[in-house]
Amino acid sequence: MRFLLLLGIFYSYSILAVNCNSLSLAPLCPDSGSTILDETYPTQAFVVSVQGYHTSSSYSSYSKEPENELPADFIISILESYNAERPEIFVPAAKSEFEDLIKKVEENLLKSGLSPLLIQKQVSSIKHVEAQSYTWQQDYFESFISPDTGRPVVREVSSYRNLSSMEKSASINGFKSKSDGCEIEIGKPLKDYKGTKGGDPKTTSWRNGEMGGNIEGLPGGLCLKGNNQAEDFVSQYCGPRELENAVEVDVGWMEVGHVDEIIKVVPIFPKKNPEECNFSVWLASPRLGLEVLKKPVVGNKKFIDHSDLTESELNQKIQDIINSAAGKKLCSLLEDFIIDENKDNPNVPSSKAKGAYFWHFFLHAMIQNSYADDIGVITTNNCSKKLAKITNAEMALLMDKDQDFQLMNKLIQEKMDANRGMIEKKLKERLPQCKDIQFVEVPDLFYGHGMAEVDGKMELPEPGNGRSLFPNPTNSVLANQTMIVPMCPNLEFNLHVKNILANQGLKSKFVDTWNYAHSGDGNMHCSSHSLTYCSPRGKK
Repeated sequence: MRFLLLLGIFYSYSILAVNCNSLSLAPLCPDSGSTILDETYPTQAFVVSVQGYHTSSSYSSYSKEPENELPADFIISILESYNAERPEIFVPAAKSEFEDLIKKVEENLLKSGLSPLLIQKQVSSIKHVEAQSYTWQQDYFESFISPDTGRPVVREVSSYRNLSSMEKSASINGFKSKSDGCEIEIGKPLKDYKGTKGGDPKTTSWRNGEMGGNIEGLPGGLCLKGNNQAEDFVSQYCGPRELENAVEVDVGWMEVGHVDEIIKVVPIFPKKNPEECNFSVWLASPRLGLEVLKKPVVGNKKFIDHSDLTESELNQKIQDIINSAAGKKLCSLLEDFIIDENKDNPNVPSSKAKGAYFWHFFLHAMIQNSYADDIGVITTNNCSKKLAKITNAEMALLMDKDQDFQLMNKLIQEKMDANRGMIEKKLKERLPQCKDIQFVEVPDLFYGHGMAEVDGKMELPEPGNGRSLFPNPTNSVLANQTMIVPMCPNLEFNLHVKNILANQGLKSKFVDTWNYAHSGDGNMHCSSHSLTYCSPRGKK
């Protein structure tokens, strides 16, 4: 889980020197007193994890991503998203890990045709932080702003240290560069209100409520927080009007329980007046996830689609999926699936073409592991083979048949609809000039185990165990006008998100995060940190 390890902060320095991006083009800082910015604001620096999360030996095991492929792809995606005023990229890692990463970045940039001089210029933006590498760079600290300067203020999340006995190692205060200019202030730690569910909501955070992924900004100087975060905790960053500024949404039904798992603010281009209205709010949607799989035009396409991979690479990818907790859920859905070996053979009429697909499940119960030669059906207990063969329509049918899966996703959708209503109400009150606030559903599906019965009605338990089946699009990272999106093994999910981004005037870059982050119930946003800035009021 994301909270099993800790990387804290030593306060041996008070400021960090980084490249000084111009404040003149940045939006004005919030006038609400809130010090957290939403993702329509520009980024002064990124923090990127070199540490991948793997579950090859046990669920809680950590190991370095082989050859730094994903961190290198991630960093190159950031570099390619900027032309001028490129943010610096800080990488907390051991020296050898950092050197391996730089070598991989240089190799990939050289393959792309860049000149050695240009490669050197780009690589100079990547800064080493001598520290133990750690996957979840989003959580153990948070980047706020100073209203006076508009520059980032980094603050440690104090309660994070209580989640592990691991020794703290040098981190944020190692983020130094040789460039002159802006300073990132190191602020005081966020006070600890961690407790257990059922305590006073004013003074009690529970489960993972006090982590950076549960501290996000909304337009209009609003603060987005989960219902597992204490009111007094949010008052430390949301300004003197924190009760007016704070927007609380229900995240307690999730295993991770962070708002960045299900909600994201995304800018819209080209910008129109009023400037503060150029945004959308993305919402994770199980309803849309099922609709995408059920679209007639994609029904016969493979559920796991990696047409760009060789057969051996595809087999490895499927094995990676199966080895994860999400893969185990997929395999359980596939238990009654029967492969029609002839459906891809044009010379043999498929059983589905004969209208016999309905009988596959019946025959499976009747003949168990026998071979039905007359309709070209064989049964198998091999999950990898089934996962490689099954189509979108067939998987949607299996999901419809699984009552627990259906109920959980139905209840989650109800939670998301209620969350939308809460956010929409607050945004319309704060930004009445924004007549048409865009809410965009992005496809996502969830799984878990067990329900809670409340007054005779089944409900999602809290603390909950809901987990994203596929890498969630809301956990993407914005770099300038490019969204770096965790790649889904289902092609239709990726295409849907790509089209959404194109409609919002944004480019898209998809990177494979399954082992790097998704297998640990996090993703791109969780494994990185964006230090944003704004233009101080009265100085623009």
